[in-house]
Amino acid sequence: MIVTLISKESINSITLPEKISGQYWLYEKSESGSKKLISIEGINGEWLLKSNKDIKVIDHAGSTIRNTILSPLSVFHLVAEGQNDKMLVFTEPNTEDRQTFSKFLIDKNVEISIGRTNKNDVVLSNQFVSSFHAKLLFNNGRW
Repeated sequence: MIVTLISKESINSITLPEKISGQYWLYEKSESGSKKLISIEGINGEWLLKSNKDIKVIDHAGSTIRNTILSPLSVFHLVAEGQNDKMLVFTEPNTEDRQTFSKFLIDKNVEISIGRTNKNDVVLSNQFVSSFHAKLLFNNGRW
């Protein structure tokens, strides 16, 4: 499973191993270095996102959740103790399209489409990606 932390300052991901065991951390990276924010632990065959003294997992009513089971294609809300800045944790399965990368060499005006269907130049198998999600345009040397 791929777990992505989205904060005001950065976006960071970790790929969890298929074997569910051990402890892993989501980090927030900044100019001054990186800081451990919240842990993910493999317990009894499930990945758990665990609140700590600095970062809390929040439910839809705004209450703190001590820990929650991570499942693919889920979104979790986090808040730092004493701050109003909210963060999101997004989980997705580690599918083949996330392991295969294409390199595009752009030397002329071009349009690259991104989406879920095979009619796109870049195809992402993810329910949060629309059929025709985005278009990148390179024209006269500028994006």
